[in-house]
Amino acid sequence: MPTYTQTEPKPVYFVEPGKYKLEVVSAVEKLSQAGNPMIKVICKVILANGEKGPEIHEHLTFTPKAAWKIDQFRAACGQAVVPGEEVTIEAEDLVGVSAWALLGEEEGTDNGHRFNKIERWMLPTESA
Repeated sequence: MPTYTQTEPKPVYFVEPGKYKLEVVSAVEKLSQAGNPMIKVICKVILANGEKGPEIHEHLTFTPKAAWKIDQFRAACGQAVVPGEEVTIEAEDLVGVSAWALLGEEEGTDNGHRFNKIERWMLPTESA
């Protein structure tokens, strides 16, 4: 019979949709299900009082069709995006970076909990 050590329950919480500042707390290079290189980014929402809120996951997939999302993310982080320029991104360099995003919501499969998702990355000066 398998055993395990119990942990504290992880709170499931949600912020109302809108524009939020996010901080990258983890970034790991992986392969997508299709075998393409990607970086899995885990962010924490920065609440109005400065505390960290819910965790949100994002996948930056390095394919021509998904380059727009990487450009959007980099611009939101304050990096210059120059069309036609080849850019190398190291996952570990993303940890600690802050960016703005428009958050939406989706319903979870467990008991109707709501979860946030990134609708799009935004420049700090953009309005939602």
